[in-house]
Amino acid sequence: MKALIIGASGQIGSVLGAGCAARNIEVLGAGIGGEELYLDLRSPASVSGAFQAAGVDTVFLCSAFTHVDGCE
Repeated sequence: MKALIIGASGQIGSVLGAGCAARNIEVLGAGIGGEELYLDLRSPASVSGAFQAAGVDTVFLCSAFTHVDGCE
């Protein structure tokens, strides 16, 4: 099995990735910085391209906007 984790470098995504790896699930990380696959959720073309390139069985969406003051 192969999983795509969007937001893999974040708090939740990194824990999920470790859990997948412990269960012998191949993990591909996606996001806007530092992951294996670039994916910008603001761009439909970016999302489509990443999904096509990944060739995964399942997708986990763990990305978040964590700048609390910026959310107001």
